[in-house]
Amino acid sequence: YVENFFSCRDCANHFIIAANSIPYPNTDNDAVFWLWTLHNRANGRLAKDISEDPEYPKIQWPSTDNCPDCVNESLDIFSGTVTKMWNVPMLINYIKEIYSETNIEQNDLTPGA
Repeated sequence: YVENFFSCRDCANHFIIAANSIPYPNTDNDAVFWLWTLHNRANGRLAKDISEDPEYPKIQWPSTDNCPDCVNESLDIFSGTVTKMWNVPMLINYIKEIYSETNIEQNDLTPGA
């Protein structure tokens, strides 16, 4: 399926390699986290790439603006480095809510419509 999903051959190959590099999910929540991990790895690899769409920058999603409870940021006062720590239970709940049936516009996808 993935080979045909991506129109970009490099994208499909990167996805397959990344998907094989982390444990396959066993539960619904594991699947949400697995897909999120793959998505953010791809965004990290593609950030600031020449192919990046300036209207949709490749960020680690969700941003703190989208879900302030999903991530905790800490500043190392000596190095000035900001470290993100994901709150995985909150993150999974946020993703499930964003992609819940009530939040997805169906655009009249009923058969025969």
